[in-house]
Amino acid sequence: GFGRTGKLFGFCHEPNVIPDIVTFAKGVNGAYVPLGGVGLRDHVADHIRKNPVGYGSTYNSHPVALASAYAALKVLLRDGIIQNAAKMEKPMQEGLQMLMDKHPSVKQARSIGLFACIDLAKNRNGDFAAKVTDPPTPALAKFRSALLDKGLFTMMRGHHTHCNPPLIINEEQIKDGISILDECLPIMDEAMED
Repeated sequence: GFGRTGKLFGFCHEPNVIPDIVTFAKGVNGAYVPLGGVGLRDHVADHIRKNPVGYGSTYNSHPVALASAYAALKVLLRDGIIQNAAKMEKPMQEGLQMLMDKHPSVKQARSIGLFACIDLAKNRNGDFAAKVTDPPTPALAKFRSALLDKGLFTMMRGHHTHCNPPLIINEEQIKDGISILDECLPIMDEAMED
């Protein structure tokens, strides 16, 4: 949500999808202060109003958190940040495609806007290098360490490597990140079982 996919929310890419409930959190204010929210269609909200559920929330509608969201949303819209995420989709996809074409350990890569990832394989059959719930294998740990040594921080879960840069990134910075991935992926290529 909030521009990561090149539209305000991911569901906006599908014109026939109208969600009944939309949840959100850190994207609304860049996680400067803890904040989350829920958007409901009228029929869902009406049901909850007629059938209340008892709960409490110490920080409900906290003015500082809401002010941070208001300020962040103004900047998001004023500065064309969502449009930038959409514009950067093409260079991101081109870079990910190059990685897939060059490195046998890259099983697949995908991107919508700046919501991107690569999945790493441990063999040419395409078996994942690790489950997302597994601790990193020695090769994955070495790969992550090499990325960090070259200045690229990313979240990794098992075989899954996130490629989700700041929404204000430019094309040259995407190329730099892809270049670092390209330099480090031979670690995973050489660790393949076949």
